[in-house]
Amino acid sequence: MTQAAVRDFLMGNVRVPTLKALTAKLQRKMHRFKHAKQSTFFVGERYSRHAKALVSHIQDNDKELADTKLLALVEKVGVYYTTVVCLFNEAEYILTKVLDVRTKQHGRKTSDDAGCLWELARALDKQSRYSESLNRYGESLAMFQRLRDHRNVAALLSSIGSVLRGQGKYSEAL
Repeated sequence: MTQAAVRDFLMGNVRVPTLKALTAKLQRKMHRFKHAKQSTFFVGERYSRHAKALVSHIQDNDKELADTKLLALVEKVGVYYTTVVCLFNEAEYILTKVLDVRTKQHGRKTSDDAGCLWELARALDKQSRYSESLNRYGESLAMFQRLRDHRNVAALLSSIGSVLRGQGKYSEAL
């Protein structure tokens, strides 16, 4: 089904129903992937490529991409690329695409947006792009503080401290 759905989608045939069907199927499959559970990594490997192919062919002005389910699916693929297979540039591409669409849709104000920024910061950090990473961590931190999400604020402060410590900026890391 996936290959036929992608082909129909790319060829412009029944675009909206195809997108919705493909998103639903991939979401069901990717739901089994857990980034902290090694036995589920095969799920991410198998279905992340399909989701990435879908996203790479969607134009920024496509309203279908603003679908919450598709954005959640694509963000999960970004997490897979960051945490499992260490394809940080791929994760950056996907997470940036999700953030761009969410920003155009409603601005950056939800915990999903803050979490996506956090994942993007991690991908940038792993590429040794520390200043960009710190900027994204800072944006995510501000959002979680505004949302009064104290658990994520504490975890983000730890991540920021690790980046600063890695750069030898010990006084700032405290």
